[in-house]
Amino acid sequence: MAPLAQHHHQDIRLIAESLGSSDCKKLFYLCERFETDSSVTSVMELLKSKVEEHGNYPSYLLELMWHLERFDIIKRVFKVSRNEVEQTLKYRQVLSKFRVLMTNVSEEVVKEDLEQIKFLLGGQLSREKIKTAKGFLDVLIELEKQDLVSPERVDFVMKCFTDIGRLDLAKKVAAYKTSGHQTRPTPSHRHKECGITCMQRAEN
Repeated sequence: MAPLAQHHHQDIRLIAESLGSSDCKKLFYLCERFETDSSVTSVMELLKSKVEEHGNYPSYLLELMWHLERFDIIKRVFKVSRNEVEQTLKYRQVLSKFRVLMTNVSEEVVKEDLEQIKFLLGGQLSREKIKTAKGFLDVLIELEKQDLVSPERVDFVMKCFTDIGRLDLAKKVAAYKTSGHQTRPTPSHRHKECGITCMQRAEN
């Protein structure tokens, strides 16, 4: 991909400056990075590299902001509506289905659930890792580092949710497993008019 235009760099800086630490943690995970540096510079470099890697500015950034639920950024930076992005994502998605799912379910894991999961994982994770885990996403990252969980291996997560009585979350993971999404999806080339309009506005 050709180098990003100057106004694209400005957009990325505005995004990076608008994200909080919680947003950054989810963003790094969705971008398949386990980094902890949430500085503006670090976030900017990550976003630039991912956009250049995928070659699809601004759709990659729009999809990220959608899953972070930062609709304010979508409107302020890209000048498009929440509905336009939603329609576009029905036909074109580039983020890992696995990471999107794990990010979503992590939001549904309450404090009591997390404490039970930490107890169950006493034999898999060190005491230090368990103590410092502030949310389920932190736990999941450590499990991935140990190759206990991956897009192709989700049984461990399903069992954790089942063992703590969160059958609703276990069912969501099971649905992912049986849906054939365990391999990275190929973005669809179909576009609704709203999707094209969304892309054109964001490029201008």
